[in-house]
Order: sequence, then structure tokens, then C-alpha cells
Amino acid sequence: MMIEKSISRPPPSYFGIDQEPEESPFLPRNVLKLFLRPGEFFSGRLALEEPVNYFIVAWIVGIAGAVGRFDQQLLRPEPKQLFVLVSESWILFWLFVLVAGAIGSVGIWWIGGWWYHVRIRWSGCKEPDKTLARLVYIYSSLVQAGPSVLLTLIWTFYFANYYEAFGADELVSVVILIFPFWSIACSYIGVRTRFEVETWKAFIWFVILPAIVFIVAFGLIAYMLARI
Repeated sequence: MMIEKSISRPPPSYFGIDQEPEESPFLPRNVLKLFLRPGEFFSGRLALEEPVNYFIVAWIVGIAGAVGRFDQQLLRPEPKQLFVLVSESWILFWLFVLVAGAIGSVGIWWIGGWWYHVRIRWSGCKEPDKTLARLVYIYSSLVQAGPSVLLTLIWTFYFANYYEAFGADELVSVVILIFPFWSIACSYIGVRTRFEVETWKAFIWFVILPAIVFIVAFGLIAYMLARI
């Protein structure tokens, strides 16, 4: 998942004037910018392209995806015994999602980033930079994945195991559903900030269609929960 040396550092037009020092995207003020002022985040002089930074972000997104797939197994009328066993131990659960997240991060960077690049091109940008497209993709995805992983981490100290946490009726679990939709808005703003796209095309590819996907997915989850 490493960027080739020839493109390891984007040209000056990526994130500001080349002579200005880069800041870590993980500084609290920059994390707040990502969530509250994504346009300023993506137009700022931040070290988004540093391998250690985008690997950590892709890993977090991968962990969130692994937790989501784990939940899908537990939602089944008869979940596989392996997942039930892993869910009864926080150590086994975190080992599972950390490894699965690391593996998944490769697909997120290459396959997810490729599809993101295609959508940017279909939004009217003739030759979007592939690396920049991947960076905007994973950092905007962090808006959805970060709160999910953080909530799971908090549950580690609150519940005896993940199976108990999964079955708990917590209001915060409902509130956190806001972030997938907010990540759509951040993604759209990031694309509009970094690429020359046609507004209506970008709105379709980065707002309307992703929102439909999320609504359908949440509807299926609600249906499966009702059957438990």
C-alpha cells in the first residue's frame, strides 16, 4: 500500500505552498477541521501523503469495516460459533479486528481508492490524480470509521465482552449513525475542494448514490435486528 517514491510527495498544488511546513493531520485542531470544516482540512498544508499517516487512517477504516462485518455475523439468526466465541473475549475480538482491519486496509486503499478515482472522473474531472483521490477517500472515510472504532474502544472498558456490548440498547449506538451520512458530506466537500468537477455530477456520485446505499444498508440491518 506504499506510494511509489516518484509520487511519494504530491506537487505543491496538493496541500499548499511547498515551502510551508506540514502539520500532522492527527493534531486535535486538524481532526476537528476534518469533522467540522472539511474544506479547510483538505485545502490546508497537512502531511496527508506521509505513508505512516495514510496507513494509520486506512487501518482505522479497515478496523471499522471488520467490526461491521463482525456485526453482520452476529445479526444472523444462527451466527457461526467462531464469531460467538471471539465476541465473548475482548482480547480475541481485538486481535480479530486488528488483523482483519490491516488486511482490509489494502483493499480499501487500492480497490476503494480506484472506485473513488473513477467517480471523480465521471464527475467531470478529466485527469484526476490517483494518489490524491485515494487520500481524499480514506481521510473522508475516517469521519465515519473513527467514531465507530472509538465507541468500540470505550465499550471495552464498559462491557464484559463484545457480545454483551452488541446486545446492549444504548442511545449512543443510534446517535453514531449520524457519522456515515456526515462522512458523505465531508467526501463531497473534499472532492469539490481538491478537484475540478461539475457540481451536479459530483452531487450525484458523492451524495445521492452513497446516501441511498447507506439507507438501504441501515434498512437491512433494522430488518435483521427485528428478526432476532
